Amino acid sequence: MVEGRSEKVFAQWLEERPQSFRDNVREVAMDAFSGYKRAAARQVPHAVEILDPFHIVKLAGDKLTCRALPTSTRGHGPGGAGATTRSIRAGGASLHRRIQTSHPTHL
Repeated sequence: MVEGRSEKVFAQWLEERPQSFRDNVREVAMDAFSGYKRAAARQVPHAVEILDPFHIVKLAGDKLTCRALPTSTRGHGPGGAGATTRSIRAGGASLHRRIQTSHPTHL
């Protein structure tokens, strides 16, 4: 982990590593902060950028809390809890397929 939360700090940390270190970086796990992405793209352009699992779950939770909660708790009808569960499962399967397609060796 790199202390600090800025593109400059992360880029500087990478720049301070020897070129042999940077050449061997295959993946960079990070949160969705665009500064990290820019720093990684500049310093280790060959590395695969990976959103870390904590932030994947956090982003999914944020999206769920932003949606209107269903009025039915029995799962009946188009707006029931069952529809929400099906939506979550379908979204997860879709995300998993996209990750496998983009980075099949990482799963």
